Amino acid sequence: MDITDDFMSQGPSRGTQEEVKLDSIQDVYKRLMEVVNNESLVDQLLPYEEDVIDHILGQVDHMSETIKDIGPSLGSFCVEQHKIELERISFLVNKYFRIRLAKIETRATDLVKLLRSDLSKAEELLSQLEIKYLDKYVTSLDNYFDATVLEQLPRHLQTFRMRYIPTDPMRDEFDYYFMKAKKNLRLYLKDPITKISADEEQVSQNDRKLMPFSAIEPHFGPDKDRISIL
Repeated sequence: MDITDDFMSQGPSRGTQEEVKLDSIQDVYKRLMEVVNNESLVDQLLPYEEDVIDHILGQVDHMSETIKDIGPSLGSFCVEQHKIELERISFLVNKYFRIRLAKIETRATDLVKLLRSDLSKAEELLSQLEIKYLDKYVTSLDNYFDATVLEQLPRHLQTFRMRYIPTDPMRDEFDYYFMKAKKNLRLYLKDPITKISADEEQVSQNDRKLMPFSAIEPHFGPDKDRISIL
């Protein structure tokens, strides 16, 4: 174990039923890469990986403080190595948030309706900060539309709001993605017409399959390190 690993192992840690241990900088970076990769390769917004992101941000803060405390005793070359590692991790975290914000803006109408109809599901999908961002984003669009378009229309037509735009919540369920199973899984395939589970498929660890999003969606989320998108 090098000094960077030692820094990471001293940081805060959470333990949950399926959570993968992130004991070294290599573990942290690998898991973060998987989270960012999955988020970037699917069009749908995946559940916010709170445990992974919080763990990583906690470790980064801890490493930064440790470098400040004992950096002078390590030598400039060693310190620069650690700083580069921190910058790589910070870049990936920022990329993760940028991807998610772009999806939130694109799917704002769907997400507003989800917040109104199923708050618990929305809170699994979005962090509290993302919910606040969504609210401000939609409000800003409504205000802009009021000022530039609606005020030019008759009063009885000035009631439009973003949430009134019709959407099809099922439209993404049958987008297909190549996936790799990280564990033995049981996937349920929906009938594209009836929208209900019509078939079941057993997938072994390391199997690679082309699957609809509806089948793999339940296997994303905090403490569900089960699937990698290829």
